[in-house]
Amino acid sequence: NEPWPGTTWQPCLNNANGCPLLEKSGLDPYYARMDAAIRAKGDKHLVFGEPYVLFNFGKSKTHIALPGKDRSSGLSFHMYALTAASEPAVLANALTWSAATGGALLETEFGATTYAPAIDRMVGESDKALIPWIFWSFDSVVRNLADPPTVSNFYQGAVSALVRPHPIAVAGTPTSLSYDPTSKTMSFTWSTTGPGGRHYTPATQTLFDVPFRTYPGGYVVSVSGGKVSRSGDESLAVVASSGATEVSVRIKPASR
Repeated sequence: NEPWPGTTWQPCLNNANGCPLLEKSGLDPYYARMDAAIRAKGDKHLVFGEPYVLFNFGKSKTHIALPGKDRSSGLSFHMYALTAASEPAVLANALTWSAATGGALLETEFGATTYAPAIDRMVGESDKALIPWIFWSFDSVVRNLADPPTVSNFYQGAVSALVRPHPIAVAGTPTSLSYDPTSKTMSFTWSTTGPGGRHYTPATQTLFDVPFRTYPGGYVVSVSGGKVSRSGDESLAVVASSGATEVSVRIKPASR
């Protein structure tokens, strides 16, 4: 978690290219050993390595290798940019790494705030980049950690900013995702061709989480290139039309 490069940290922050030689000598051998140890026990989950913590500020790239050159691995990173204007750079640098290595991406920390507009902004940036995220931390969701996570103990604005509709399993390759917190409208588009050229049958469902908190009065769905195959209180399934190369879904409150 958030490794520190030591006394020679300056290039990792001040050089736009980062500190690739330091990563090669300091991080890559360690991650290779850890990956080998995990795989030796038969575990087949994705393995994530982290760049030096200074990557998270949005000022420089990372060049760490896939852990152990393992194709089932990726990059865990955090977004704590020095300014809001630098946040997209963190995500862009992560995408650059993924394009170079083929590794998966997971934004395992961001936020550390109860301020809903900031959470909305950061989640929106990550969704636009099509990068999955995990919020930091639970004490920015509940007021008192010693008490149960009941409604009276929630930071209501923070919870409402985090609880929003999302695709959770996609029969293809996501191409765009956006959510308007004012109108509570989610728009999502995907190609019916999956990563690596895989083709899914039209009956393969794309699944969405549609929270009751966001849509207490219900929701309506419009689909282009497909149709709704199942609609529940907090879940939605969509299938592609025969021959469709792209499907788009729009979810909004029933009253709008």
